[in-house]
Amino acid sequence: MNADESLLGTLFVCLMAAALAVPGAQKLGLGRVLGYLVAGILIGPWGLAMVREPVELELLADIATGMMLFLIGFQLQPETLLRLRSRILTQGLPFWITTTILFTLIGLSFELEWPKAVAVAAALALSSHTLITEFVEAKNLTGSSRGDLAISI
Repeated sequence: MNADESLLGTLFVCLMAAALAVPGAQKLGLGRVLGYLVAGILIGPWGLAMVREPVELELLADIATGMMLFLIGFQLQPETLLRLRSRILTQGLPFWITTTILFTLIGLSFELEWPKAVAVAAALALSSHTLITEFVEAKNLTGSSRGDLAISI
């Protein structure tokens, strides 16, 4: 099998997994993003191994990451950031710092070099934004005190 066929097969498996996992996650009230994560875990090398080589997913992951960042840019409006700036600084920043430190310690316990552990920890600490934003919107909490607190953190 050549590289094009391998990429096409990987794309097909990813799309089918997403088509099955996302509606199930939404039915459970978990949201699309969590459905995509579950689908990826299930088809990956540590799940059902439908995609055995993580390298096969690299291009698809890069495209998906770019699209996710683009969508986050649309979801998070500058006026929302300005309105929530004091909550972000007093509640969100300390939470992010604490979470980053904890994830760094976990990374170090797995013998990652400290710069890599900090980079991965900071990314993981920030990655929850997409899940939280989708949850707040799905539960119609946008603009409410609870929704603002969740977005701030």
